[in-house]
Amino acid sequence: SGVEVEADASGRLTISGAQVALGYRDGREQDRWSIGRDGRRRFRTDDIGHVDPDGSVRVLGRVDDVVQVAGTSVSLSAVRAHLAGDHRVTQAEVVALDDPAWGSQLVAAVVPARAAHSGPDEALAEDLAIAVEAALGRAARPRAVHVVPSLPTMESGKVDRQAVQVWAQGLAGSSR
Repeated sequence: SGVEVEADASGRLTISGAQVALGYRDGREQDRWSIGRDGRRRFRTDDIGHVDPDGSVRVLGRVDDVVQVAGTSVSLSAVRAHLAGDHRVTQAEVVALDDPAWGSQLVAAVVPARAAHSGPDEALAEDLAIAVEAALGRAARPRAVHVVPSLPTMESGKVDRQAVQVWAQGLAGSSR
């Protein structure tokens, strides 16, 4: 209680209340903390989301997880979640590559659920790209969807996004 969460016009979430710290002890990232006109401490998070009319907060992604594609903000987390939510997919990762014409282009790597996927990998890749576009809009459609046997992981078991990024850049470089 006493904590308020707000989303600005871009969807970035801010937390305010007496419990909010005044900043890091070493002074880093001072621009993220402030005192409002009401005297409440405020912290601007790196989360993107919205506050529902009932006060529930929905976190949709992170600021560093949103890229511009043809002038549209696209959440890599949303694209990743949509791909991973397909019954034919067990794992998915999405990265953005620089694109001089569009700002960014999305590249996805998906691990198929072999029991649910019996057709050609190219057909699955195209179906998934079409499904993302239908659900999230044209800008969110990955330029390429690659069906892979596995995704690289870190010691923690989480997908190594940096390794996927390097892999996707290598694919883009080899196709030029």
